[in-house]
Formats: sequence, structure tokens, C-alpha cells
Amino acid sequence: MGYESTLHVLGVMVAPDRRQRVDTLLARQCKGRDAGLANLFRHLAFTSNGTLELRPIDGDSDELPDEEGFVCSIWGKFYESEKFARWLCRHCEIGRVIQHSREGDGAAWGWEFKRGRIRYWELKPAGVWQRLAK
Repeated sequence: MGYESTLHVLGVMVAPDRRQRVDTLLARQCKGRDAGLANLFRHLAFTSNGTLELRPIDGDSDELPDEEGFVCSIWGKFYESEKFARWLCRHCEIGRVIQHSREGDGAAWGWEFKRGRIRYWELKPAGVWQRLAK
């Protein structure tokens, strides 16, 4: 049993001088002891413009891959998404990891990082109720 969600990786940029190092670290993470976290890293790859994006594995995306084979999101049970976001924060310049429930609650949350700092995101009501004219 678990919480099925869609994971989005958006705008993850790596400084050009760190790309080789991040590439090496990604390969090492894919062989890590934490199977769930290693699975997330297996989905990551560099695009031709130098961003890190997701590649679907075994049909775990609802999107059609772009011409390079990348998608914006994958779905599954991501128990390690916060660890994943924190790793990206340590090794990348900027980006976001957003998780959206595929369950009935519709919850959405995530993390935004920039130059070694990270903050939690949560989708919640904002503003007052408004009555629409009929």
C-alpha cells in the first residue's frame, strides 16, 4: 500500500562547470542502497540544453516524450521525494520538485531550491469564497 502521486521536475539547472561532477554523482546514485531513491535518479538525464529532466521508464508517465525522450512528470509511489529534492538542491543551481497526489485528496506539495537553499511548497486555499453570477 502507498500513496500514488505524480512527480514533476521543473527548471533544474546545473552550472556548466559542475555538469561533469553531477553526471558522475547521478551514475553513482543510480547504484545506491536506497532502491526508491536510486529509481528516481535513473529517471534523470541531461537535455541538450543542459537542464536535468525526467525520462519515463516502463510507461510510468502519462505524457508523450518530447523529441529527446523527456517528460515533465512520472507517476508512482515516491517515498523519497524530499531526499531527492534535497540532493538536487545540494548539486544544482535552481529548480523545483512538485508532487501531486493521484488519490482522492488531490493534495499537492513540493520544494523549490536556489543556490543551496530550499523551501517547502504546499498547495492550499488562498482568498475568500466568491459567489458567481448566474
